[in-house]
Order: sequence, then structure tokens, then C-alpha cells
Amino acid sequence: MTNARKEDEIKREKRKRLDDLLGRSYLEKVRIIRGLTVRQASDADLDLCAKWLNVFRRATKEERWAKDYLVELILRQLQKTGHLSLPFTNLANCRLDLRLLLDDEGRQRLRRFSSRQVVAPKPSINSLARRVLKSSSFEWRRRLRHLDHLEDQFRREEQEVWSQQQTPARGLMPEPPAPPPPPPPTTRKVCRNRKRVKTVGVQAGVPVITPRAERDLCERDQKQREILKRRERDRVQAQLREQDRKRQRTLLAEQQRLDRQSLEKARQVRDRRLREQQQKVKEQRDHERHLLLKRREEQRLWSQRRPHYTFI
Repeated sequence: MTNARKEDEIKREKRKRLDDLLGRSYLEKVRIIRGLTVRQASDADLDLCAKWLNVFRRATKEERWAKDYLVELILRQLQKTGHLSLPFTNLANCRLDLRLLLDDEGRQRLRRFSSRQVVAPKPSINSLARRVLKSSSFEWRRRLRHLDHLEDQFRREEQEVWSQQQTPARGLMPEPPAPPPPPPPTTRKVCRNRKRVKTVGVQAGVPVITPRAERDLCERDQKQREILKRRERDRVQAQLREQDRKRQRTLLAEQQRLDRQSLEKARQVRDRRLREQQQKVKEQRDHERHLLLKRREEQRLWSQRRPHYTFI
């Protein structure tokens, strides 16, 4: 018992030190992010950073590693590109679990740190005596089979309801050869009414729709509508992500074009200056050569005009 208690204390100390280190790292990254957003971020990025920092402030203890990685991802995006990108530009992600927003690197880091988590201490004899037995795998399988049975039953009831709604309508259709008088409107309404299946003596052998089946049908319709809404929302989010990627590619192509133009302009300026310098050097040399030739010519003429004296 004493050794187990010591091990528990050691594990608690390790966990506490790890949490303190993680908290200090998070605060340091948040401080750097605030400085970057104040200096170079736009108004939209400033609002996004404020919203996401508020989301990180409300994160649970289980999301602390994901929160630390996402803060680091924001810091890297601001340092590399100067603005935020996915998954932070989609405000619908603010309502999701932070662990769902991780990329491959974040998931690997989360898996690595989760494997290093300190395991819970072994239960003692007293705790085992007070422990409440949880559902075994057999209990879970039994519940799953029960749910499958209920779904099959509801599906059969729904098919029977639809078949019963269509059968009276076909039965009341007049025969083409002998046109009988049309049935009264009340009879037609009763035949098309969905509650016709609950009447006794009109349709023999037809099961009666119970309130539970009606409720299950309503719940199923509601779930189908939710699924359609979720698919539409996912489609819209995918379109937004595709638009963001196109915008990023357009900005990158424009930046590359501007860089190429600036390099080409700098090269043209350098070549023009080099040509001007070469032209100046050539003109200077031509001028010096002309002066030298002129001086030689003057000396030659002077030597010819100077009288020659002969001494006897």
C-alpha cells in the first residue's frame, strides 16, 4: 500500500509539472500572437485571432494538447504568411471539438502525448468492493441486437403503412368498361386519410399504427432532415474551403508574378547602368586618344617650322 501511494504521488507530480509546462508554453505563444496581430495583421485576422483565443480560453482539460498545437499553428501561419488560413477562417469550426480540427501532424502529436499520459493508479481492494459493475461486451451486443430489431420492425411498419395508403386508392378506382357513379367526397377523403388504418372492420388483417410507431416515424423524418441539413452545411463548407484555396492560389500566383517583374526590372536597370558606364569609358578613351594624336601632330608641325642653324 505504501509503495502504491508513493507511485501515485510521483505520477501526480509528473502530471502537475507537465500541465504547468504546457500552460507556460501556451501563454508564451499567446503573447507572441498578440504582438504579431497588433503589428502586422489585418482587421479580419485580428478579429479571428480574438475569437479563437476566446475559444481556446473555454477549452476543456481533454483538449489542452489540441489547444496547444492549434495556438502553435496560428503562430506559424502569422509568421510565414502574415494572415490566417484554414481551419481558422471557417467560423463554423469554433463550435467543434478542438481535436477534430487537427491535421496529420497534430493528430500524431496528440497520439504521442496521449501515449505518454500517466495511467490511473491500480484500484485497491476496498475500491473494487465499492465499484459499480459496468456493462460488459455481452450487454452491449444484446443492446445492439435489440436496436437492430427495433429498426427492422419500424421499417416493416413504415412499408406496411405506405402499402395500405396506396391499396384503398387503387381499390376505389372505377373500372373502365362500366362507369359507376363516383363515390361521395366523404368516402374519398376517408380512403385517402392516413387514419383509415385504425378503423375496425373496414380492412381486415391490417395492423394498427401505435403512437410509438408514429413517434418513431416522426423521429426518423427529423433525423433525415438533420442529415440533409448537415450534408448541405458540409457542401457549403467545402465550397468555402475550395474558394479559399483558389484565392490563396491566386494570391500566390500574383505574388510570384510581381516578384518576377521586380527581378526583371532590376536586371534591366543593372544592364542599362552597365551599358552607360561602358559608353562613358569608351568616350573617355576616345577623347584621350584624340588629345594624344593632336599633341603629336602639333609637335611634328613645330619641329618642321623651327629653323635649323648650322655652326661653322
